[in-house]
Amino acid sequence: MSTSGARSGPEGRVAPFDGCMTTILRADSPAELLAYVPFRLGFRPAASVVLVSVRGRTVGLVARADTADVLGRTPAVRTLVDGLHRDGAASALLVVYADAPLGHARALAARVLARVRAGSRGLEVADAWVVTPSVYACVECPGCCPDGGRPVRDLEATRVAARLVLAGEAPAPTREAAYRVPAARPESVTSARRACERFRARGERAGDVTGAQHLAWRVEGFAAWQRALAAVGGEVAAPGVGSAQDAAARSAPAVPAVVLGRVAGALTCVAVRDAVLLTLVPGGGRTAQSTVRADDAPAVTRGTADAIAAIVDAERGVHPDASITGPAREVLEAVLAHSRGPVRAAPATLLGLLAWWHGDGGLARERLGTALDADPSYRLARLLESALAAGLPPGWVRAEHPGDGRTPWSGTVVD
Repeated sequence: MSTSGARSGPEGRVAPFDGCMTTILRADSPAELLAYVPFRLGFRPAASVVLVSVRGRTVGLVARADTADVLGRTPAVRTLVDGLHRDGAASALLVVYADAPLGHARALAARVLARVRAGSRGLEVADAWVVTPSVYACVECPGCCPDGGRPVRDLEATRVAARLVLAGEAPAPTREAAYRVPAARPESVTSARRACERFRARGERAGDVTGAQHLAWRVEGFAAWQRALAAVGGEVAAPGVGSAQDAAARSAPAVPAVVLGRVAGALTCVAVRDAVLLTLVPGGGRTAQSTVRADDAPAVTRGTADAIAAIVDAERGVHPDASITGPAREVLEAVLAHSRGPVRAAPATLLGLLAWWHGDGGLARERLGTALDADPSYRLARLLESALAAGLPPGWVRAEHPGDGRTPWSGTVVD
């Protein structure tokens, strides 16, 4: 859980960022489920409380919070439990991660268990486990665990872990590592920052946003985005251009720092930012061009509404296309890494939107936190933060499972 004041809240994850939702994994023991949690979160949790939603034979939402928040005065327990209720959980599995000897870790976990049960609102905690760096064990052991617990390394030998590793999954060693934006060289940051300042100054000199000079500036800024996408093998959003090739299959040159700086400067213009957002949605290229040029206002309005509906609407929501969102994420992360100050708000917000659309609530919360640190009044970040706080899943989730508000957080089967 983030610990940055008002943005604090538990994290939930629908699925890995690549959007794969169809893998069926069989978990016929607690060890299999415990092995699954780090893969589901995307990192190996520490000082954490994890609640796993169990709906019949299917595992649902996996939500995490800091242990200090669960035992403190923040509403972490209520938010965790509310998330599982929204997920339709019939019961829950509790896992407490603690860096302490097993006896101390068990005592801590017992306090957490009591706090969760007190705030469960009727949700049964069917099982509770404690995991230390070396061993794991039941919190309320009926005699099934050895006195010293079971070795954590045994979790790496489970069928679930083996299958996920073979599929190319690997949880990051820490939450910070999972959410860290790739670092940029200081000289590249300096070059990008100067390019950003020069480009923004030109936009300010262009004056009236409806005038020809400002139009030319917006077009040039959007062209920088297209150039950056092309450099990483992404789709260039222009009429007549076909689907993107898979960026992972190509040897992509680095985007020049000057181009990243221009993109950062251009994204401070709402029209350019919205056009970039439209390029994230299949078929949004033509509307993106019209948005930048501010022509055919009714068509822009319709196209924008359709694109937003593809992300958020419960009836028209679609899965994100990783061949489009993957390169876009790569460029936006590079822009964020090369940016300083308030200009970071736009790329961080778009990254938060992408993470949310792909179902990674923890990453979405982290990126929106970065955006609001850069500009606390950034409106789009505030709107997305409200959606996260309300536990609103992306449109494709609700489109595929209408009516009961439940979310198909995973395809894991519990035998």
